[in-house]
Amino acid sequence: MSGQQQQGLQMPSSSPPPASPGRRSISRRDLLIGGAAAAAGIYVTGSSLWWTNTLHPQYIYRGHTGAVNTVGWSPDGKRIASGSDDNTIHMWKTADGSLDYIYYGHTDIHTYEPATEANSHVSVGKLVWSPDGRYIASSATDCTVKVWQTSDGINSNFNLFPLSSDNASIPIAWSADSQLIALGYWDNANETPTVWIWNVVSDKYPSNFYGHTDTISAVAWSPDNKLIATASNDLSVRIWNAKTGVSNFRINCDKNTDAIAWSPDSKHIAYLQQNSVLILDASTGIAVNNWPEVGLDKPIAWSPNGKWIATAISPFWLPGIHLVRIRDVSSGAHYCTYSEHQDRVNSITWSPDSTRIASADQAKTIHVWEPRKSLL
Repeated sequence: MSGQQQQGLQMPSSSPPPASPGRRSISRRDLLIGGAAAAAGIYVTGSSLWWTNTLHPQYIYRGHTGAVNTVGWSPDGKRIASGSDDNTIHMWKTADGSLDYIYYGHTDIHTYEPATEANSHVSVGKLVWSPDGRYIASSATDCTVKVWQTSDGINSNFNLFPLSSDNASIPIAWSADSQLIALGYWDNANETPTVWIWNVVSDKYPSNFYGHTDTISAVAWSPDNKLIATASNDLSVRIWNAKTGVSNFRINCDKNTDAIAWSPDSKHIAYLQQNSVLILDASTGIAVNNWPEVGLDKPIAWSPNGKWIATAISPFWLPGIHLVRIRDVSSGAHYCTYSEHQDRVNSITWSPDSTRIASADQAKTIHVWEPRKSLL
């Protein structure tokens, strides 16, 4: 199935930036955030009150009709792809948010959820650009992984059909050479969670990694192509040798981890714990930083220049407030906070030059904005 070309179509996509960079007026939302946080006595290291620093979007992409679960910036910086509960993947220009095309490749079937006795449509939960920018791999709740051409949205015919029976989007990651994809899925034949390596070019499966004892929730391939990091509902993070499948070490966690971010130099990984952001030395598994943080949501993203880490926060003491917070990696200090989202943030991606962020949320929108250091 191919993507549908919609050349020149402008999606409603703009919340205009401020008219001038002069003194910023204080909005009701700013006062709510600042007042509630002050009442709660929340502060960060130093004197910067991070909740009062409100940045503005360059524009907001509003093309989806369902919550946006995943977003990825192209390696050349010119386009963004986003996947949604509406069972589509949108490809759009980063300059202005204008739509290139919509990909409808995942099967629009109804899935039955016993817990709620309800039927639901397929949801696209994960997407990842190949490092060479030619393809995107996506996974959805139809339990399939699709690979499609970014030039035109045509299915490449590199597809993996139902891999598990839990109606979950399978975590996926490309190798640095754009030849292989690592998938974390439940192997029904062996009744065990598996890291499966798939050669997309040859459609061969050179290796499987075993070691986790529950569903694999996150997979990330190191930029130098040598290591694979995984997280699981067995409350562990593992680092594997990408060639041999040997598990170098296992780290116990205090919560399920849904995202892992590699540093650009492949020396560290970052992931979320119950009330902290943890950074590990990837060669030893030893924690080198542990930043306290309350109210963390799922996503985490390391900037391509290596300087910053972005996380999403929904503070329990601020109902209705949903933030993206940027920290300086070298010091752990607050850099800036974006507070314009109206619902929980599900995914964060950096531009390749580390000057912009796209953050996607439950409110069906993607905000494109520029992180700027707080002056407070």
